[in-house]
Amino acid sequence: MTAMVKDMLATYPADLGQVDRDKLTRCIEECMACAQSCTACADGCLSEGMVGDLTKCIRAWTAPTSATPRRPSCPAIPATFTP
Repeated sequence: MTAMVKDMLATYPADLGQVDRDKLTRCIEECMACAQSCTACADGCLSEGMVGDLTKCIRAWTAPTSATPRRPSCPAIPATFTP
């Protein structure tokens, strides 16, 4: 994926100023990986037989109420996982 992101940045027509392109590339890649993980998790939750029971867990992870990620109380998420 690195090549795709670097190619995208290389063709961007505006000057990026003092932005470190390698750090920006990594940031974009990490955001894309996060989005893919969240999509897979949501798909998994929707495949469960009792989706309603996962509502609290899903809302805890998706609520934009805090700038600091937090680990919700959800048995499906390992205690060692940190977003």
